[in-house]
Amino acid sequence: MVIDPATKYPVVAITSNNSSYVGGRRGANVSFWNGSAYVTNQTLPGRATDDKGYAYTPRLAYTANGIYALYANQTLKSYSLYKFASNSWTEVIKSFVIYDQEVGTVQVSLKLHLPW
Repeated sequence: MVIDPATKYPVVAITSNNSSYVGGRRGANVSFWNGSAYVTNQTLPGRATDDKGYAYTPRLAYTANGIYALYANQTLKSYSLYKFASNSWTEVIKSFVIYDQEVGTVQVSLKLHLPW
């Protein structure tokens, strides 16, 4: 959870393991407070709702120009980045990987260590 600096309201990102969730089993689930109620169970644009949409370890961060959500994509072995501004989400990067030169492989860890 982060607090939107523009509105001073919370924004939450989780992973749902419920197969009946609108975003699919293990789907990315985002919610935010709009000033009078929570807008819940929002899906992220461009995310699949089948096993290719499996999302893990959401990380939220805010910068001067918006709030960002980073998800690890289990099936695709990559990460996706989304931006929240003006009460809506947009896809910034559909899929990217981190290449570990020492090991010589792509690294996607569920223990993603970020400063935020």
